[in-house]
Amino acid sequence: MVVERKELWGVGKNFMLFKNRCREAELWDWNTTQTLFGLLVIPVILYGCEQWASSTSDMQWRQIEKIQKCLITNKFKIKSAVPYDILLCEIGVAPIEAIAMVQVIKYLKKIKKMEKDRWPKVFF
Repeated sequence: MVVERKELWGVGKNFMLFKNRCREAELWDWNTTQTLFGLLVIPVILYGCEQWASSTSDMQWRQIEKIQKCLITNKFKIKSAVPYDILLCEIGVAPIEAIAMVQVIKYLKKIKKMEKDRWPKVFF
């Protein structure tokens, strides 16, 4: 998969709407914001990741991870120069790439259990 600017712009636009809604609703609690981000933004980012995640380059993953880094740095007023890995460790959040890989593994396990004549099983 090639992550195009247009695709990331759409996700970025959804993220900005998410941030604005949180601000309007005065959601300052990190746990609530994190839960909503996981329920509303990450599924949009990872839509169909079972098909494209394994062929995504490191540079493309860094672009995707910028969305979560932006949320964390804005929420806690941290300088963007702080490495993303340190932010994740301090806050206790998984990177989006790890969430995608868990979904891929679940999908592969599901395919393994399918009957032999099903198309996903035939394909893989």
